[in-house]
Amino acid sequence: MYHSLKAFYHASLKVGGHLAMYRFPHLKTIQGICSAQLSTELKNNTGFIIHGFSPQDPAHLITPEVTFKYDDSFELKVELSNTFTNSFEALFDNYLKSNEVPQGEPLLQHDNPEACTYENYVNAIQNAQVLMEVGKLKKVVLSRIAWKNYTNTKDIIQIYLGLCEKYPNAFVSLISSPIYGTWLGASPELLLHQSTTSYTTVALAGTRKSKSLIPFTNKELEEQEIIRKYIEENLYTIGIQCDFNPIENFDTGELTHLKTTIKFNADASKRFEVAALLHPTPAVGGVPKISALEFILENEHYQRKLYAGYIGVIGINEMQLYVNIRCMQWYTSSALLYSGAGITQASDAHAEWVETENKLDVIGSVLAPIVK
Repeated sequence: MYHSLKAFYHASLKVGGHLAMYRFPHLKTIQGICSAQLSTELKNNTGFIIHGFSPQDPAHLITPEVTFKYDDSFELKVELSNTFTNSFEALFDNYLKSNEVPQGEPLLQHDNPEACTYENYVNAIQNAQVLMEVGKLKKVVLSRIAWKNYTNTKDIIQIYLGLCEKYPNAFVSLISSPIYGTWLGASPELLLHQSTTSYTTVALAGTRKSKSLIPFTNKELEEQEIIRKYIEENLYTIGIQCDFNPIENFDTGELTHLKTTIKFNADASKRFEVAALLHPTPAVGGVPKISALEFILENEHYQRKLYAGYIGVIGINEMQLYVNIRCMQWYTSSALLYSGAGITQASDAHAEWVETENKLDVIGSVLAPIVK
């Protein structure tokens, strides 16, 4: 499996393609998709969707020119015969036969954003709480970035397979694109699942270490209720009524969250409208939405790009989208890690910083050995 995945990845790089590898929660099957171009046509199309954090970002689709599925064996399928797929297939076969695959990543120029300091993060929390005191904000998610160097003892496919093994309850993805660069993630958060007229989403909030015996606090329960109510009220604006499961503890490995599963029915043609209505949820944005997004833009001092956007798979009659959290952007000898915490008026600034540290550890642990 390892060599086949590596051959697929590097064949895509060599021909300048856009690819995604993904594994759904609770499953072992790894799938992949690759195309020469990204499409902006979502309706009546299938493939892997990529949408950045900003609601104004365009959604892009990797269409199935070349696909693979690995369950008990690796099965490559070329959906279309053209110059791109012919070149891809020849390179893939050559890499498999030679057992030698070149190194390299689709690197983009980046502006080397500075990692957020403890003081800056605490200051941003205090700024948010000032606005909360006067009613201009109810909740906002403040994120931060951290650079991690790594040795070359692990390549990107080993990192990806490590995420699959370590986080069986997550949607584990690897995205590689000349437009977006390279991203790895293990997201626990479903944005939207649609099968014909049946839909499911979740309200996810609160974070604690899974081994902790400390119960969730009122602050975390309040944060959970804010997200649940936001989803209910926004769907009601387009005539959708929801059914709510009881709140449960959701174990994602090292971390446990509060989760409410939300189900509803709607016409299948509404699925992109529903996704746009939900994104970004208060689990990654805030309430009120516009005020929270403005605050994030003014206080984070870096672009989230694909962090806290959504990714997933769309078919003719079904769709599974996940919020792109617990993720990193991959560079030559370092990775840019992303994490965030939900801030309310009851937040303790130091505790929120610790929460972001714990979330950085979730994704950063697979980079070991880390160069200090």
